[in-house]
Amino acid sequence: MLQINNLSYAIGERVLLDNVNLNISPAKRIALVGANGTGKTTLLRLITGELQAESGRILKPADYDIGYLPQEELNPEDKNILEYVLLGSKRIVKIEQEIIDIHHKLNGEKINDKKLLERLGALETEFSLSGGYEIEFKAKKILTGLGFEEKDFERRLDEFSGGWRMRALLARILLQEPQVLLLDEPTNHLDIESLEWLEDYLKSYPGGIIVVSHDRFFIDRMANEIIELYRGKITKYSGNYSAYQKQKEEQRLILIEQYKRQREEIEKTKRFIERFRYKATKAKQVQSRVKQLEKMELIEPPEVETGISFKIEVSNQSYKDVLKVENLSFAYDTADVLQDVNLYIGRGDKIALVGENGAGKTTFTKLISGQLQPRTGKLAIGEKVIIGY
Repeated sequence: MLQINNLSYAIGERVLLDNVNLNISPAKRIALVGANGTGKTTLLRLITGELQAESGRILKPADYDIGYLPQEELNPEDKNILEYVLLGSKRIVKIEQEIIDIHHKLNGEKINDKKLLERLGALETEFSLSGGYEIEFKAKKILTGLGFEEKDFERRLDEFSGGWRMRALLARILLQEPQVLLLDEPTNHLDIESLEWLEDYLKSYPGGIIVVSHDRFFIDRMANEIIELYRGKITKYSGNYSAYQKQKEEQRLILIEQYKRQREEIEKTKRFIERFRYKATKAKQVQSRVKQLEKMELIEPPEVETGISFKIEVSNQSYKDVLKVENLSFAYDTADVLQDVNLYIGRGDKIALVGENGAGKTTFTKLISGQLQPRTGKLAIGEKVIIGY
């Protein structure tokens, strides 16, 4: 278990964390929520040790592993994808390297060293019990779940885009199986199929999880506890995101009622004080009520959460036909991306374009916006249509 005790952190005069306490056990599936800038990523970086707290402690066993997926894109390394991911299993890599070193010694010197042979036997047993012989299969299974194809396994990491490199880092962390996973916006670089695979994988993950995500549906399916970070303090809610919203609304209504009752009591007390301030027979009662007001712990009214409201307007309305695509095909060099695509979009249509990464979604939008030209077929933009891309 990882324990956070009275953790505080500030940037200048801005307090992000104020005496935060939190326990992370293997069964916990925690979603860390709060407005941008409240300190969610800061808390994760404090747990990893990237940042140092001003006060408080983070307690964990000596052999406790933490896996951290940051938001920032991963710098490319001079390794292929499979090699990079396998390095996540540090213990197995260390055992395997020692086995290789012993084999080199035994073969190179042509000796029959009893101690080395005993050590080799112990290491091979440990390697087997630790899953060393299955580790490559497991790595490939995770990579496939996250959208990589078998032909990608031997490709260099720096051949991939930043989003795919982040997937490789996620695969490496999952293969490592740390006692706690810290995932900062893990869904940013995933398509629908990979996201569904990750959800299923995390449901049976043996360690604890803290996830930061703006995808409320992902949180709803994954989390069993919500932690809200607000003004440096955390509030815990049991259940998923929907349960959190319901509990929070119930608490808000209770707080509003408590605030109203207290304001009524304050106004009533003030009226009594003003009415009998100069009446000698009521002096003790007046003083008693003055002290009562001074000692009263004022209830803060709940802040009104204002949503973002805007309206997209156009200067000139287009005609009914917005876009017509007929038998459109496109290829990069020899690789076909789109073949015989037909589509009609009318004024007012709202369309979601979905598909796995590499299927050609961005290519299609670039064709519509005129950044690319089709190899064959027609693409006609309607009269008075203005494209925002």
